Amino acid sequence: MKKIIKIIEYKKNEIFDYINKLSYNINLKELNDFKKK
Repeated sequence: MKKIIKIIEYKKNEIFDYINKLSYNINLKELNDFKKK
């Protein structure tokens, strides 16, 4: 049982990492677009 919980925790962290990178990239892109104007 504990093993399954660990796997879920790990996957959750992976997903959060992915979302953070995505939002970071989107923010960077918007920032660059803003600077061009």
